[in-house]
Amino acid sequence: MNRKFWLAFALFGWALTGFAGDTALDRAGNLYTVFPSTYQGLPCLQLDIRAHDGAVTSVPVWGTTPFAQPSSPQVLYSLPSDRLYLVFRQGAGPGAQIALATYSSRSGLSPSFLLSSGRPDQDAQNPVAAFTAQVIAGEGELKVWRQFLHILWWEEGPEAGARYANLPVPFDFAGVDALTRLRMNDLFSPETAPGDLSALLPQVYQHPALFVPDSSRNQVRVFYLNTALLQCEIADLTYSTGTEILEDRAHFPDIGLMATMPMHPDFITTQGVTTLLGTTGNLALFSAEPEGYYYATYCEGWSQPGTLPLDLPREEVQRILSAAIDPAQ
Repeated sequence: MNRKFWLAFALFGWALTGFAGDTALDRAGNLYTVFPSTYQGLPCLQLDIRAHDGAVTSVPVWGTTPFAQPSSPQVLYSLPSDRLYLVFRQGAGPGAQIALATYSSRSGLSPSFLLSSGRPDQDAQNPVAAFTAQVIAGEGELKVWRQFLHILWWEEGPEAGARYANLPVPFDFAGVDALTRLRMNDLFSPETAPGDLSALLPQVYQHPALFVPDSSRNQVRVFYLNTALLQCEIADLTYSTGTEILEDRAHFPDIGLMATMPMHPDFITTQGVTTLLGTTGNLALFSAEPEGYYYATYCEGWSQPGTLPLDLPREEVQRILSAAIDPAQ
């Protein structure tokens, strides 16, 4: 196979199982960048589309509430549907929501739709998103069996906890209101009220994490705080890959609890937390602080917090901590 094929294959795999960030690349070489901005005095997200010749087109992305400031933008490109997916937070404090919009060069920007619970006393925040896909390589061509968009976020309030939603890609926005939304607490502690979180550190537990452990399966691994039991849980959400045609709504996953652990008692941070997950349920937390990368690992128990030099590349920090929690890698 020639180099051109392998480059196309790499882009294909990245677009199928890639994680969200604030930039994405489509199959035509257009680079998408999204960031909070204003348009005619109103808060919005600005989507910049930079063509391979350097030309830039800017598109304002509105939330469902005109005066709510969008933040935490996540953007992913789906190769099978040739469409961009934008997940973001709108507003701040009680009533803040997680919203979804899509963009394509053919049909432009869709309206935004709410994914979170919509309770006026809940603050939805810190969305993370990823694709999974079942990919079948045929002779001389690649075929996508099915693709899912997975979104995980935190909701603070009277019913605090991590929330999850999934959508088949492509999908009809008319089915968004009927999508499957899961309260992660309910998976293993059904209908149990949250405990007292006052002794825990919100900078850590308000950042649930989403992983794709095996790109050949429709499976995601989630890390979150179970607020009913006041313990961290790692769970696998797996979707069947039968031959039936997808309906325009999300499907309920098979759920398996992989590991549980107490929240780290001393992980104090003023910045966002990055979570790394090993193949056996070990994990590492780290955050970039003024004095260095502050971290802790869990391998049958929490380590004492440590620091790594701030001048290390972030990728090197991830490599060091990944080796510590998963020596086989």
